[in-house]
Amino acid sequence: MDVEGDLIWGDDSESEVFAQAQSRDVCIIFRYSWNPKFPQSLPSRIVTCFHGLPAEDACETFPNRGSMREALYSSIRGVWDQCTRHPSVTAADVTVEIYEDAERQNQWRISHESLYSQYVESLLLVGSLFRGGEAKLQAYNTMDYSSLVQIRHLGGRGRTALVRSSETLYVFKGVDFGAFLESRADFKHQKDVCYHEIRTISSLPPHPNIIPLLDTFVTVRKIGDDQQAFVCGALYPFMEHGTLDDQIQNTKCTGARLPLMSKAAWCFQMASAIAHAHFTAHTYHMDIKPANFVLNARKDLVLIDWEQSGAALYTLAPEADGSWDVKEATTGSLYPGITDSTEPKLVYEKYSGPYRENLAWGRPKWNVFPSWRDFYPRALDAAEVFSLGRTMWMLLEQVTQSEVEEREQITVSWSDLAEDIPEDWKDILSRCLDPDPNERVGLLELVDFWKTARSTGQGFRNTEAFIPITGIIQLLPKFWDSTDPRFVSITILPYAVKHYNSLPELRVAKDQFESAKASQILFTEIGNAFVKHHIENTLGIILLHNHFLLEHYEMLVNFDSVAIPWDTTSGSTELMGVNASAWRFTDQGLAPYEFAYTAVEVSLDRQPMQSSPLDLAAILEKWNLTNILGICSLGEECIHRPMNMEFTSGRANITLPFDITPNDGNVIDAIWQFSSNPSSSSVHAGANGQG
Repeated sequence: MDVEGDLIWGDDSESEVFAQAQSRDVCIIFRYSWNPKFPQSLPSRIVTCFHGLPAEDACETFPNRGSMREALYSSIRGVWDQCTRHPSVTAADVTVEIYEDAERQNQWRISHESLYSQYVESLLLVGSLFRGGEAKLQAYNTMDYSSLVQIRHLGGRGRTALVRSSETLYVFKGVDFGAFLESRADFKHQKDVCYHEIRTISSLPPHPNIIPLLDTFVTVRKIGDDQQAFVCGALYPFMEHGTLDDQIQNTKCTGARLPLMSKAAWCFQMASAIAHAHFTAHTYHMDIKPANFVLNARKDLVLIDWEQSGAALYTLAPEADGSWDVKEATTGSLYPGITDSTEPKLVYEKYSGPYRENLAWGRPKWNVFPSWRDFYPRALDAAEVFSLGRTMWMLLEQVTQSEVEEREQITVSWSDLAEDIPEDWKDILSRCLDPDPNERVGLLELVDFWKTARSTGQGFRNTEAFIPITGIIQLLPKFWDSTDPRFVSITILPYAVKHYNSLPELRVAKDQFESAKASQILFTEIGNAFVKHHIENTLGIILLHNHFLLEHYEMLVNFDSVAIPWDTTSGSTELMGVNASAWRFTDQGLAPYEFAYTAVEVSLDRQPMQSSPLDLAAILEKWNLTNILGICSLGEECIHRPMNMEFTSGRANITLPFDITPNDGNVIDAIWQFSSNPSSSSVHAGANGQG
């Protein structure tokens, strides 16, 4: 029998235990009550074990929670078929009590709980959810709680569960009747937090890395009254890839390192979301940690859990633990060590007054974030940067929440496994975690750092796996002979993403080109070699650079006027139409790093191009230009045609034609085509630019 259950709870009086079980579309709350006359009955034993009550005899309890849980769900399975036939079993106010008869056999009975009316009346009507001055949704839907199919409990505050409506999965966050049965005091807190989160999310300006605005509230109604709908929660999108902590946890099983490009993108998305909340929405998140970032369908991070009612101590800034107060001091203040400065210095003082508490149900007990938001935004900025730094360290080092959440002291260090992490990434995290909040990097500077690292690969050191795709893509022939003793042969290497990812971004490549005075060689020896081998209409020179980082399974393929990453593992038949279009010289041979779809294959194994790569390699090596210039296929391009200009948008590189060369100073020459002047021996070059 397919009966599942994952939620057991007790009441405040420690006299009852409840368990939720579901099968197919039916979900039932079962009740077990302690009976002093029958302490050895199954319900009494369950209550005694769950609440840890004293037992005079071992027969009055269970050896452990596991055996108690097994007996509890065994009793539910034993009565399931019978009780689910009862016409009232799915009513909103019903629980099913399991008890023992005189023969010690398990029996069941339907109970219509009088407390259900109190539960509903404690909730807000839909029209009362938003108070004056708060943002209100322009349009929203409502869905009755009874229409949701329970799948499994997800943990967290309140009653967070994976549910289904029709064929769509959602995450329900709210307070159901079970939470009211458990504890009236806890229920009130959970209800207030639920409403606060709904209001907070509804007031946030949209951001791609923040949970989207809610549009569906979950409601309940009084028994016999279908007119008034009371809000018990909301539906949030279900994201099947789980949390960032799940991603890290998965690597513990496989031993794999998460791709650097993904880590850079995720760090940028985390910082961008918090900066948006801080500077645009003028609020705070408070509980920044890997488990509060989920991955959407595109595997971008989305920040969830906006309760603002507690913080993870393993990522919380030390000065935000509730034991410190902050002030801003300027020159001439009474605080020692304050010198002339363009902005006030944050000065923290240990609180020594009477006990204070404004967060009774969370940690820390004194929440500084609301007052720092209103009066000391720089202190809030510094605290958020610390939490981001600790969270980013957990991602880069690949540390799970379970490894740190119980530690009293956390030492941020780098293991041998983190040797793939660039030094400037480690440096920026050190600045995030500086003990002095005044010395930490600013939130906007942190966003800019990861934006650059994500889009250009700055600081990137390639460690991606080699992806052999020879046989799928018709790469170039293997060897060229040469009379030059330095080159017995030159090898056309199979494609590997490292040959692309290790290239510099465009403006760095431009600086290298200018520092090496490469133009002097480009228009003399290199141009003459192209004309000598009659390849000037087939091949050109390219400034070696990347547009953005690729995953280990991707290659950059140009089709028409747009180049985007293609998945080399997809098995798509279109991969058969891909040919190399740009190569770089390495110590091992000539490495293709960019490709084109339906492009004419360049046959370097036949004259007149057979010896040209060797001559070019010798020239580039002679002038130390091997890591600055490469060769590219011109396809149907011609030097007499108008100039093209490329620009990068997201993860796409786009080529546009220009009738006249733009000269606004923002275009960098990146491809050169050569031609000989028929009336002289000179060589001319035309350039394609990139902005």
